[in-house]
Amino acid sequence: MKKLTLFLLLLLPALSQASAPLDYCDRQLGYEIKSIYNIQDLHLYRGYLREILNYSHEALQGYVDANDGSIPVPLPIAKDILQAEKADAETKRLLDELRARYSSSPDLSLGSRDFEVFASRVLAPDTVAKWDRCKITCKECRANVGNKQNGVAYRILGQENETFAVTFTYLPERATDPVAVVVTGVTVIKGAAQEPTILERGAIFHRYTDYTQTFQRADPEEDVAIKIDLEDRPGLEILVTDSESDDASPVGTIVASMLRWEKFAEVAGDKVIVIDGKQTFDPKHHRWAPCDGRDIAGSELAKHIPANNTPGSLPYTAPDLRGVFLRGLNRFAEDNPEFIFPEQKDPGEKQNDGSLVVRTEAGILQGDNVGAHEHTFKGEGAKGMANADHDKDDIDKAWYGGEDYQQEKERRTIKGPTGETRPRNVAVHYYIRINE
Repeated sequence: MKKLTLFLLLLLPALSQASAPLDYCDRQLGYEIKSIYNIQDLHLYRGYLREILNYSHEALQGYVDANDGSIPVPLPIAKDILQAEKADAETKRLLDELRARYSSSPDLSLGSRDFEVFASRVLAPDTVAKWDRCKITCKECRANVGNKQNGVAYRILGQENETFAVTFTYLPERATDPVAVVVTGVTVIKGAAQEPTILERGAIFHRYTDYTQTFQRADPEEDVAIKIDLEDRPGLEILVTDSESDDASPVGTIVASMLRWEKFAEVAGDKVIVIDGKQTFDPKHHRWAPCDGRDIAGSELAKHIPANNTPGSLPYTAPDLRGVFLRGLNRFAEDNPEFIFPEQKDPGEKQNDGSLVVRTEAGILQGDNVGAHEHTFKGEGAKGMANADHDKDDIDKAWYGGEDYQQEKERRTIKGPTGETRPRNVAVHYYIRINE
């Protein structure tokens, strides 16, 4: 277990000034467990701990003594668990409780909390303390992460001032990501980097380390655009306005507003960009977009929504909410119960073959439909005539059904309502958050 402490000792100094994802410590623990036990990853190790709970302490001891392969768990892992149980009575009591809970349900997966309790009891105490400290540090750092593009987080300090600073932190998102990224180009529009120059061609951003560069505006009233190119990966494009927005709405948030787009953008601190005297929209720089079906390729939101592969269509667009009502999906989250009350459930849209298709993705338009109902039609009824003066052979009385005496097929009603079916409503503008 000494090897396990080494990676944490090396890790913690880096985390002292880092912004690390919450699963960083578990991922690093997985790398070390791979080298110790020669197993693929932490997930597999977790599976072995779960398997151990199917056997009593005595059965585990018998397996270790005989080394007969009777338990499908690597022998070194079983030995470490036995040693931890023998060294501490509380550990054995907790593991016996886990055994009692899990052994009766062999298909029950080991819960995250139980895994942490189990792993914390079979690892060395100093390793557990450092592991806990690592997770706490990561949570604190994650809370301070602001904007992020392509694995690089950045925080703008004093953006309302003529001189401001930007702190960059490279945060690997996948196990295959490199330990550092190289800057291949820097472009600053309507501003300049100040001495000392940290951000320049050839600069290296090591993971989980902060790098702060100071900038000077060319004009106090103008926005500064910063473009950073990175080697072998997409770079960053940052627009620094002269005001800091208090809006913390996450990407994908839709809001209703009484304001037209130009005024909404101004109030939200999301300036409308003007080029050659014409207002333009840039999905890479604007934080908000009107929900009118416009192109948002290159935005942060585009990274999180499925592409539209229909020929002739734009792959990434804002939802087109012009003239339509919004309706909640039948299910918002995977852990959300599937049952909802029939009176509010979306039954789906009828297809040409008569089947019903229920939407599972947000932003999909559903056509209009008139629900099941009936119209009653009442004819004029029967009418009668009688002759007061007639021969005995004449018909005395005659009955007939007015103009409807031969109603052989369905006919449309007249004087029905025209136009669309709708509830009472108020029209508003809809906007969606596309960038942090």
